[in-house]
Amino acid sequence: MRRQEVYDIWNKAREQIDVKEDFTDKVMNQIFLYEQKKSKTFFDYRRFVDLISANLTAQAAFVVVGAVVGLTRVVFMFAVILGY
Repeated sequence: MRRQEVYDIWNKAREQIDVKEDFTDKVMNQIFLYEQKKSKTFFDYRRFVDLISANLTAQAAFVVVGAVVGLTRVVFMFAVILGY
């Protein structure tokens, strides 16, 4: 069979499929519900980043917390190496 014959057979078979009137409405409703469910996450990190980047105090707090955590890790590492 040539490609055109295969395509014609497929096209005729496709025309015989019975699609109901409200098929597209059901599909679009399912897509809408999926998008709504997907957007309702427990923690929206994008909004969190926007809030931090807009607030200078929050930025300073994150730098201080990061420095304290980093210093704690360094102290813990030396304590493990030196055997305290």
